[in-house]
Amino acid sequence: EGHAHLLNDHPEVAATSWLSLSLVPRTLETSGLTREQAARTAENLASKAGQRSIKVEARRVLAELAEGAGRHDEAAEWVRLGRSASPEFCLPLLGVILADARFSLSRGDRARCRACLDELDALPVGSTRPTVLGVLQRAELAVADEDWEATGLAADRALRLARDLDWLMVEWAAEALAAGVYGEERRWGAAARS
Repeated sequence: EGHAHLLNDHPEVAATSWLSLSLVPRTLETSGLTREQAARTAENLASKAGQRSIKVEARRVLAELAEGAGRHDEAAEWVRLGRSASPEFCLPLLGVILADARFSLSRGDRARCRACLDELDALPVGSTRPTVLGVLQRAELAVADEDWEATGLAADRALRLARDLDWLMVEWAAEALAAGVYGEERRWGAAARS
């Protein structure tokens, strides 16, 4: 509280700090704040400072928290606000689109999920973590559609992208998914060892 004037004088710095705080649960535990409080503060400060990327990312975090708490309408509203905060592309928009796809699939709206993933694929961003997660989401959508060929193709693509990014956890997930689709014991063994 003694530093409140600094937050008001420099909202652009404060917004980044609050967003970082919302992403580090251990720090929050010692501060007595919730992730939602930190994300709401970051969103508010980013709005005041005109920091579009921070605002979009804070809104994604708020959408994730609302969805996790079963507040689906609120989550959908945060996704809408995240999208509307970014009339031009910014990297955090990838996370908002991915959240939209994931929420849509969990609610059984496969068409909306597919549209979000198509939107993600159309962006010229190359290999990023959100695009790899989008490919895994496409594999999950293919499983829901019982399209095993598409599932295998998505699993293989996710594996290649994860290796490019040195993202071991996603490599393991893609290997396990591919093993299930192709029934390859070699891949099951690799996934189990991982």
